[in-house]
Amino acid sequence: MSKVNLFKRFLLFVCIMVVMASATASAQIREDQVNLGGLDLTMTYDDVIACFGPPDVEKPGNFQLVDKVIMYGDDIEISFLNNKIRKIMVSGDNGWATSDGVRFGMPLAEAFEIYGKDYESIMGVAYQYMCVSQKSYSYTPGDTNLVLRMVDSDNSGRIHYLMIIKGTPEY
Repeated sequence: MSKVNLFKRFLLFVCIMVVMASATASAQIREDQVNLGGLDLTMTYDDVIACFGPPDVEKPGNFQLVDKVIMYGDDIEISFLNNKIRKIMVSGDNGWATSDGVRFGMPLAEAFEIYGKDYESIMGVAYQYMCVSQKSYSYTPGDTNLVLRMVDSDNSGRIHYLMIIKGTPEY
């Protein structure tokens, strides 16, 4: 076998491996996995109240991103736009999790085992008008505008904020 044929076979092998790796890396979470605390982003304000009762805090939204924000305790915040859930954020160990079991305080490595490593990672996100040194990992199913985001705010490798968002992920 000539060196040219051997090189061609090697290139073919490399191409096959690259295609297989990219197919594996492009696997994404499903739309039905974007949920938190038994809620998803198709639910309304009335649905939430029917599930959990009156909130501890209810206030008007800010700017034009949301028109209402409710809170249960200090660590569950649900924002609405046009009466539909726009964002759910969990920032405490309160039992709320995704249907796949991802929850506040969980090691990110465990969440990556569940959802894979096809995420968008951002370092130093500006959040609520403060720039903090944190890592954010976002998953978007297909061509939707839904986002599942996990934030490690102190670089400890654990989830400190867990949120689902409909619309621009910057919110």
